[in-house]
Amino acid sequence: MQQWIIQAEAHWREFLPKKVAALEKAGTLKLELYQAAKQTMDELTELEAQGLTFSEAREMVIQQYLLLPPEPEVTAVLDRED
Repeated sequence: MQQWIIQAEAHWREFLPKKVAALEKAGTLKLELYQAAKQTMDELTELEAQGLTFSEAREMVIQQYLLLPPEPEVTAVLDRED
């Protein structure tokens, strides 16, 4: 689960800087990252119990909790770079 926390934090810092700043200001960034990783693990376990492979389940869940869509300002910058 620690690897997902690390992956989520790197992603959030790059693509969700406002969210990260707000969570840091509130002192809840580490808690939010842990909860996102835990939710990912819980859903992965449930999906695997339903017969999906780890890879299939991971692809379904990781975007929901860990690799969230970029903030609009970040998306605009990325679009300009293309």
